[in-house]
Amino acid sequence: MFITSKPLNGMKFIAGLFLVFICMSESCDRVVERTDFLTEKTTSCCFVECQPNFYVRRCEVNNTADRCEPCPPGSLLLDPTNSYFPFPCRRYDCPPETRRVNSLSKTGCRIPCECDESRGYSGADPCLCRRRVLNRKKEGMV
Repeated sequence: MFITSKPLNGMKFIAGLFLVFICMSESCDRVVERTDFLTEKTTSCCFVECQPNFYVRRCEVNNTADRCEPCPPGSLLLDPTNSYFPFPCRRYDCPPETRRVNSLSKTGCRIPCECDESRGYSGADPCLCRRRVLNRKKEGMV
């Protein structure tokens, strides 16, 4: 600590205690150590587990925690991930006969698309959409 001849302002004292509390409260149950092979710098981070559609943002300062951040718009992460296996979010392109939706298909390939019925495609699997065939009977023809 610093030795000063002036008494501390009350707000500065409270702010200092708050910072000490934050630093002391960052205790980790599990620690992940990562080494940057270019700089040979090792960073120790607190382990986190992230739910689907969140990725692990690695800590940059020793003894701080990795963070779970939402995937950027237009990308997904279908499975949970964690500091030991930090999977990236992925962009999924929909096949041309489908349209993008905000949920994963329940059957077939698991992508955020569904068959575009407004353009005549149908099916439960967005990777196997079929063109609907319309049966039209022409009047007057037998």
